[in-house]
Amino acid sequence: MIALELEEEERQLVLLALAVLSLESPGFDHALNEIAKKIDNVEKVRREYGTQEDRAQTFDQFREARRFHPHRVCNHPIHKLGGDNGFDDT
Repeated sequence: MIALELEEEERQLVLLALAVLSLESPGFDHALNEIAKKIDNVEKVRREYGTQEDRAQTFDQFREARRFHPHRVCNHPIHKLGGDNGFDDT
């Protein structure tokens, strides 16, 4: 185990980076949430089918803020495709 000492601003920046990465790579959300829970407040969140999950509170708030950010630019390759057929024909 590695002990790490962070200032509050650094802690929030790490959580923001994890949140952005989880939006760009949804398959890693569970693993990134597990990391975020180590440096964030944890809350029980009711999920589909009535299950509950421990989620990192600030991490999820950053995810929600980024998801609907008006100037969010996604650089993921799948979102760069153009044209009706999914390929850029220019």
